[in-house]
Amino acid sequence: MRGLTLRRHVDDLLTAYAHGELHGPDLERVEEHLKDCRECRQELANIRSVCQALGSAKTLRTKDELWSQINNQLAPKRQRPILRFALAAVAVVLVAGVWVSLKPNQTDPVQASNGPAFELLNVQGPVTVATKPVQQGSLVRQGESLCTGPAAKTRIAVGDVGEIELSQGSELQLVSCDSKQHRMRLTKGELSAMVVAPPRFLVIETPAGEAVDLGCAYTLKIDDQGNTILHVTSGWVSLEREGPDGLVPAGWSCVTRKEQGVGTPVCGKAPTPVRAAFKRFDLERDGPALSFCLKVARKEDALSLWHLLARTNGSDRELVWQRLAKLSPPPKEAPKQAVLSLDSKAMDAWRESIMWTNTGAADALPFNLGSLR
Repeated sequence: MRGLTLRRHVDDLLTAYAHGELHGPDLERVEEHLKDCRECRQELANIRSVCQALGSAKTLRTKDELWSQINNQLAPKRQRPILRFALAAVAVVLVAGVWVSLKPNQTDPVQASNGPAFELLNVQGPVTVATKPVQQGSLVRQGESLCTGPAAKTRIAVGDVGEIELSQGSELQLVSCDSKQHRMRLTKGELSAMVVAPPRFLVIETPAGEAVDLGCAYTLKIDDQGNTILHVTSGWVSLEREGPDGLVPAGWSCVTRKEQGVGTPVCGKAPTPVRAAFKRFDLERDGPALSFCLKVARKEDALSLWHLLARTNGSDRELVWQRLAKLSPPPKEAPKQAVLSLDSKAMDAWRESIMWTNTGAADALPFNLGSLR
């Protein structure tokens, strides 16, 4: 029975397919199989995610305990044993080839006399920590704030799995850090972050909500009204606060407004009318704004419409379902009534199907996105 199961799937060809190495009958077989096999699509997404995340980590090194965490993310309990081994092997080979150390013997933030601290890797212009001028090599301790003056910027190490660059006129506080999570607070200005770590390792608090990394690179800006503007350049980021969250893939953006909450993620390449429609809905949340979104939305905007399901109620939600089902038919795991009741499994299944077929972001699928709140 085990042999029959393996032949029915295309496990042995997925790694080669992810690297563009298949041709002829094998390529046709895999692509035809992936159309109908959700499990193999997810396995392919996992492989691609490992390749993308580790391929961008040329200046980073893993924490000592990271291997088991990555393996846990790569190998959900329902995953077949042969895939667990194959994906772990891919991760080991890639890491051995591209990850190098930022600091020779450092596996955690620097342990300063009064607790953990992060090192400034670069300082340009007037930069202060706890109101005192600092230079390259200085430390930011837990509870302290890092501030950049006009025409200034600085970079700090996020443990040894990432970096944050703070732009001019910005303020970033180190709230807490341990082996499971680093938490910071951006109170004004703009930062760019790149993290190669298990999902939810880095959390950036802002006045309007929290940006939670899912293995990614992104920019985060606070405007003059205190709104948070997120642009994701690699991987995925989850924007979170009370109410529906926003799952933002590479090439997409999202605004979290202090009054309205997490906005609707939109594709950066979407036509101006499409982006304007979803912005209007986020601000007004009324019937005319929703109707405009449904009218201008394209197949490529299916992930944006998926987010509207949790942002509408009653007949409005049914209208969203109808339009979304036309643009991106739901899989069998997402029956209509389950979706309308926001059942997490049904919502996750439809989201996965959308991301695979419509957003162009399947290559960046995280290890295990889990459910949005």
